[in-house]
Amino acid sequence: MLKENFKYFIDNYDFDMLFEWVNNADWLVVLMNPYVLAPLVLIIAMMMHPKTTAIGQNALIIIPAVGYLFVTFVILKNDIISSIGPFIMAGIAFFGIVGTLIYTQLLKD
Repeated sequence: MLKENFKYFIDNYDFDMLFEWVNNADWLVVLMNPYVLAPLVLIIAMMMHPKTTAIGQNALIIIPAVGYLFVTFVILKNDIISSIGPFIMAGIAFFGIVGTLIYTQLLKD
């Protein structure tokens, strides 16, 4: 069932469906979903242990960013980029990636 839902998501999800989900989602149910709660608890536990704090902090930043990029690419695949919603999502994703790359390069210097 999960595989079919994921395939449906990739093949059919567009900005209108995302906007409807964001407006009508019960965020407590989303947070209590095992696919969301288990990684969140694991990341928080990693941040509590001194040896794995850096890994937990990186995961806390990277996982939502990759999730946002994945949803953006799926929406761009199934929708028109000239619409305002997908265009803004693509712009945020592009400038987020470029800004992160520039920021990390500046930190290395």
